[in-house]
Amino acid sequence: MAGIHRPVRRLYNTLGRILAAQFRSAGRRVVTVEWGTGGELAAALTAPPGASAYYLAGLIFPAKPDHPVDPAALGRHLGADLVLCLDGNREPPAIWVTEVATARSWPIPPEGLTPA
Repeated sequence: MAGIHRPVRRLYNTLGRILAAQFRSAGRRVVTVEWGTGGELAAALTAPPGASAYYLAGLIFPAKPDHPVDPAALGRHLGADLVLCLDGNREPPAIWVTEVATARSWPIPPEGLTPA
């Protein structure tokens, strides 16, 4: 995607590698919902070999959906443990996680997204 700058692309790739390793080691299954990113998070999560062990599906919207997406309901429907939501239109991009079993959501703080 031409609009994604290299530092942001590195951020998604770094985040994808970190999360992929965590999901794989914990045996977690994940679904993503993202907008304003061109699917960068889904691409980063599916890049490592063996991604099908943890990555189930992704919804990629060009802009924020007009109707709210219920992450917990989506995750239950697809058999996921976690749903990652990414708003790429925000500065910095906002990512939050929803645990499907409890419907509890929490943000991943921007400082947690900075590549080392």
